[in-house]
Amino acid sequence: MRVGLPVIEAGMVIGIINLKTKKVSVEGSTSIKFACASTAECCSNLKIPVTDFDIKRIEDQGYGIDQIVESLSPELRLPKTESGNIEKNYWMKRNPFSNTCTFLEDNLCKIHEFKPFGCSVFPFSLKYESMDLVSIKIHPSNLCKTISVSLPEEADNKKHLNILLAAILEEEAFRAQYFEKYGFDL
Repeated sequence: MRVGLPVIEAGMVIGIINLKTKKVSVEGSTSIKFACASTAECCSNLKIPVTDFDIKRIEDQGYGIDQIVESLSPELRLPKTESGNIEKNYWMKRNPFSNTCTFLEDNLCKIHEFKPFGCSVFPFSLKYESMDLVSIKIHPSNLCKTISVSLPEEADNKKHLNILLAAILEEEAFRAQYFEKYGFDL
């Protein structure tokens, strides 16, 4: 008899976040364990999306736009929710020879305290199912080797979902402050 080993796959759902109720659910999700090992693989050979909000946050710490993004020409992302919002994405600047993020130093992030939102949720990705429901999945690159399938009683899905919920709410608050201060034109 052969027993298949559990495998972590890109796009695997680890839970759902309800932004309206601020509750997380792991019902029907794959049980996982994850602890960052600071390998910096996520900062290497991966295109990191950067929004106007990320740029503003980093510029507020004294960095210039030329230190943050590869090009001043954004990529437009079509709306994925009923809100119809279109976001501009830039790409985080990378070192030309190592293909690592320019803010990576000794396998640590120099801008960790105010890093881009995409970095703060990695190795997970968000998919807005509606205005209030967000599916949390394993990032499509699936390059983080510290994620593993676990028994349900050993899983830490809820811990990571609550961390992501806090990150989403913090990002929404930052965006609301930005719009209040600067208006809606990015």
